Amino acid sequence: MKLLVSLSFFFLVLNLQAQSKKYYRSAFMDAFGKCEGMYPISEEEAMTMNYYVFEYDTINRLYDVKSCKMDDAVGVYSPILNGIRLSYIYKDSEVQIQSYIEGDDLENLYEPNSFYWQVKFNDQKRVSSIITFEVSEYDDEFFEEHGQVIYSYNEQAELISMNVSGNHPFYFGEGKDKTVSVKLNSKNQIIEETYEFLDEVEIKEIVKVEHLYTENGNLVFEKKYNRSNELYEIEPLICYKTFLYDSNGYVNQITNYNALNEIVSFLNNETTSLNKPSIITYLNDNRGNVLAINFFNHKNESFLVDDSIVTIEYSYDTLNNLISLFNFGLNKKPVIDKNGFSGQRFQYHEIGRISEESYFGVNQLPTNNSHGVHKIVYEFDSYDFTNAEFYLNENNEPVEDFSGVHRYEFEYVYDDEGFGKKLIKALDKDLNFIGIDEETELDGEAIKYRIMLNDNSLIVKECWYDSLTKPMELPEGFHKVEYNYSLNDILLEERYYDSKNQLKYIPTKGYAKKTLTIDDTLSLDREIKFYNQNSQLCRNLDSVAVIKFKYNSSNLISERIQLDEFENPITNITCYYKELNKYDLSGNLIETAYYNSKNKLMEDRFGFAIYRFVYDGYLLKEKSFYSKKKKLKLDNKNIAIYVFEYDSNGNLIKEQYKNCKSKFTENIDSVATIAIDYYPNQQIKSVEARNLLGNLVNTKLEGKICARIEYVYGTEENEISIKYFSTSNQEIEEGHE
Repeated sequence: MKLLVSLSFFFLVLNLQAQSKKYYRSAFMDAFGKCEGMYPISEEEAMTMNYYVFEYDTINRLYDVKSCKMDDAVGVYSPILNGIRLSYIYKDSEVQIQSYIEGDDLENLYEPNSFYWQVKFNDQKRVSSIITFEVSEYDDEFFEEHGQVIYSYNEQAELISMNVSGNHPFYFGEGKDKTVSVKLNSKNQIIEETYEFLDEVEIKEIVKVEHLYTENGNLVFEKKYNRSNELYEIEPLICYKTFLYDSNGYVNQITNYNALNEIVSFLNNETTSLNKPSIITYLNDNRGNVLAINFFNHKNESFLVDDSIVTIEYSYDTLNNLISLFNFGLNKKPVIDKNGFSGQRFQYHEIGRISEESYFGVNQLPTNNSHGVHKIVYEFDSYDFTNAEFYLNENNEPVEDFSGVHRYEFEYVYDDEGFGKKLIKALDKDLNFIGIDEETELDGEAIKYRIMLNDNSLIVKECWYDSLTKPMELPEGFHKVEYNYSLNDILLEERYYDSKNQLKYIPTKGYAKKTLTIDDTLSLDREIKFYNQNSQLCRNLDSVAVIKFKYNSSNLISERIQLDEFENPITNITCYYKELNKYDLSGNLIETAYYNSKNKLMEDRFGFAIYRFVYDGYLLKEKSFYSKKKKLKLDNKNIAIYVFEYDSNGNLIKEQYKNCKSKFTENIDSVATIAIDYYPNQQIKSVEARNLLGNLVNTKLEGKICARIEYVYGTEENEISIKYFSTSNQEIEEGHE
């Protein structure tokens, strides 16, 4: 419902009394990700804490919203803002809203994330449509996605339905066109949404959503139903949550319910990931600060989170900055969490940023984390930007974190357009320079890259963190990958580590470490080896422990030899021992053959012993497959020889197939020819599939089952209209890319 929240917010600001700025304090986010709104503060208070500033023009229209984040460690978050900054541009009957992602620090320059939306209004000043635009960049190519929501009203100007189309990033899932009928309460809040999809959807797809609100307009619950009129699970076993509020309007209880409208039963003796409380209660002060969180099971009995915690208590200074949080178990006894801590304390810089955070263990005594760190200290420059952080143990002695760093120093650099990024220098306990770190975020997971330049190599370390910036292990089981490159960008070594900085064998890789050795002589021969977590040779997923490469005088691989963990020839009947390659005078690969340890031809995992290729210059004209008896052999598409034809510009215009008798044939889809036609500017015009009789036949083209496709290009970059046709040459579907 992010879009509707944004809309409600937009209508709100249109009715505010005239003023140029308004300030809000960011609320605290609890351990389960629940954030409790925004609270007005004075300009003086805003200068001392995390805050948002809303700016208005002379006729009271909102034109800029900035999130001034001092530090994320205490859970600064807004459910209204879709970025750290929003800017508004007004036209006659519409407003365009640009969203910006987080910059490097405080009110530093912000970098646009290429997302904006356009709100249009009807004659009654009601929203008539919202169009969204999102531009992504991959490998220097730009892709634009957009979506649209059109709003319909009755004669009483009440919202009755919405039409959602395109790839809309905010509402009702992506890429599913639908009509949404709505019912409103007296406060114009949506109490029921009914979806009518324009395309076929799965039986479990959501088709109805019900909302219930208190008299004050606070949400009590949101229930989602599928096509079978069953409650939809928003989390494993949880179908909806109910919210209770205190006299100030702050949430003071959240309860989880299952498909039977019963409080979900989560018990501490369960060993699954579903081990969570059924009921969570909150004690708030009159400013919305959470003073305590308590956990209960479905019987309203104390529930042990992390097998020990039933209560988390928070305290704040006079400026509402969080200064401590501590865990308690049964009988109000201090307990430690799964990370070994009973709590944390925070100190703040004069403008409200965290300047120091420290960890506490049993009986709330100072303790170190698993890397010996008790305290993290932050330093600030003359502009109050964070320019360093370093680590101390409980005796205030310098220590290094999990990646061997004691001190990080930050520098800010800017491009010609004024957009900035942060460079992070890493130093050890003796303040020796280790390397440069770069940070990014993907799907809520932080990734840190460390680049270290040694005398003969470049080392890149890639680490993953959760939303709380704590080291996390990916599902494959590793926290860190370390790559060692030569100075000419050849990957020499690849290592995987767990969160304790120990080498970790990765089942999906088949090894913990992979090395490449290059011969120092002029032969340029190379060797790849795979190791387990004990640094012993091991077989990878292809049952190979060592691969040796030999090169010809043109620096092309002429021979590949595969060995086991004892560096003996592979004897596995499904894995070849030797690969031999032949090339023509132009360097084109014309034959690859596989041999066993007895130097006899053997078939690879695809069933072929020899692959042969024919070229016209550098254009591949034919590729064919052979058995260990050197006879032509069919592949899984019923083809022995692929034949390719090109036009004078080198564009592929025809693909045909031959059988084991070198006669033209049809593949398993009855296709004999794939023909490609081009516009004069060499852009593809059409692709069609035909059988030996020349008739159109269905096969998979551009991911669709059809016989022919046509391309029409628009004036904008990457704007392509694709039409799909059946064997009778009738259009069957239309899409856009």
